[in-house]
Amino acid sequence: SASSAATAAAAVGSPSSGSSGAWGAFYEANERGFRALRLRPERLASELAALEESRAALLEAAELPSGWELVHAHRDNAIYLVKRRATRASAASDAASASDAPAASASALLPATDRFGKRLEGRHVSARMSEARLRYLAACAGVEEAARREMQALCDTLSESLPLLAAAAHWALLYSTLSAHVGASLQKGWTLPRLREVEDGERALRVEGVWPYWLSADGAARNSFEWRGLWLLTAPNMAGKSSLMRGTLAAALLANAGLYAPVDDALVPRYDGYFLRTASYDVPSEGRSSFAQEMDDVAVLAAECGARSLVMLDELGRGTSAREGSALGVSLLAWLHERRMSAIFATHLHEMEALLSSPAAPRLPGLARKTMDVSVDDATGKVEFHFTLADGVCTDSLALHAARVAGVPDAIVSRAAALLAAGSATP
Repeated sequence: SASSAATAAAAVGSPSSGSSGAWGAFYEANERGFRALRLRPERLASELAALEESRAALLEAAELPSGWELVHAHRDNAIYLVKRRATRASAASDAASASDAPAASASALLPATDRFGKRLEGRHVSARMSEARLRYLAACAGVEEAARREMQALCDTLSESLPLLAAAAHWALLYSTLSAHVGASLQKGWTLPRLREVEDGERALRVEGVWPYWLSADGAARNSFEWRGLWLLTAPNMAGKSSLMRGTLAAALLANAGLYAPVDDALVPRYDGYFLRTASYDVPSEGRSSFAQEMDDVAVLAAECGARSLVMLDELGRGTSAREGSALGVSLLAWLHERRMSAIFATHLHEMEALLSSPAAPRLPGLARKTMDVSVDDATGKVEFHFTLADGVCTDSLALHAARVAGVPDAIVSRAAALLAAGSATP
């Protein structure tokens, strides 16, 4: 009937009466299982109607004597009556309720027992209430059984189509992800790069207006360049070396995935791997220093990267002495050069330039020197970073400027400057 359907709909939505306090907790404990299935109420109309009737009967049976209140016992899955602690407010409330309507008799209450049949001190039930509770629990079990039958019938219907449904879910997720990517990319001003053909032997990466993917197009400095072979990138602290490397690698990866990238335009080779090595930290639990972690990264590079890989090495060798770190850096440059790998090696180890010019150094005709454009006013010492790539070699990392920006006390920075000027600073 229309009334029973309305009753069923109300039951599926949420408990319609007595849904707060002890009643709310009791209903939640017994009904959350089948309510979470979100079945249409008309599929369980008769069972839900019986549940609503049993709930109403339970509420009616739980008539409170004056001075008593209801509590929910989760472990026993029951509602008990207990005497309310006397306060002035409760005494006034009891007096008012006693004058308005006849109270239920406390003498009709029976001692309550737990789920093991053990008597509970201070807790009581009435015979009507116990009977109504059992009827309510039976109604809940009826709804659960009906819901289980409905779900099993649905599973039986869909079982033959599960491979198709799994494929549809996979493609739906893929399409929704692509749609979100395209929408966000267009909003950010990203464009779709071009990929070189598979058979194209040219390994140059050409980018116009690449910027870090975590910055907005309006607030970021853009770089345009053609990169092939091996670069040695030296620049002051905070000049943007790491940002350039991360942004370029991300753009190349996105291009190879057929996705939008933070560039105005780009022509990207097809890479078979991407290697980005950044700062390392020690792992005391494994007995490994930060330099040991760096060397682990180099071992991974040597084992997994080849001529068609894109490699970014950021400040490798800083975990050991400048002399040994520089020697390892030059040796790694030679190893990369011999394998015709596309790599950018960023460093503050200026001693590498001296080693590269030494008679014992390997010849690296394919090595290009790059830096980041920085302006320094000799009169005022003011430093201006342009965050743009340029040809050249940096011989001053501007570490003292970075220290001042970080808030290092002036006394420390000034003494370091004096030591440098006197030529007595430790290399």
